[in-house]
Amino acid sequence: MILPGNNITRNMKFFLMLTLMVVFYASNGQSSTDHDSRLNDSLQDQTQKDIIYSYTIMQSVNNTWCYDIFKEGKRFIHQTSIPGLPGNEGFKNKSDAERVAQLVIDKLKKGEMPPSVTTDELKKMKIL
Repeated sequence: MILPGNNITRNMKFFLMLTLMVVFYASNGQSSTDHDSRLNDSLQDQTQKDIIYSYTIMQSVNNTWCYDIFKEGKRFIHQTSIPGLPGNEGFKNKSDAERVAQLVIDKLKKGEMPPSVTTDELKKMKIL
């Protein structure tokens, strides 16, 4: 003979087990996703560090200087003017163009895209 209370108890146990399994798999999946995200970020950081960047400094119009940034040997950025400033004027001297090119490469290696140069950074470098 089956007592009505036994069916309710079995149903409650089943519901409780089902709920626990759903919670376990949901939290386990989220943890895995977080781990995958951190792993992808780490791999991307390592990939950025492994990329070879270089630059060349050239004379430009009106006795100014400009630079090209190369990524894996291919021209990636052609900067004929001082970044972050209006107009088309290049750098007043070769040294300033070289220091900004190095700053841009540092930003690229950190994964900054675009590797914008601010007027505050130019002031700190005593270019402005």
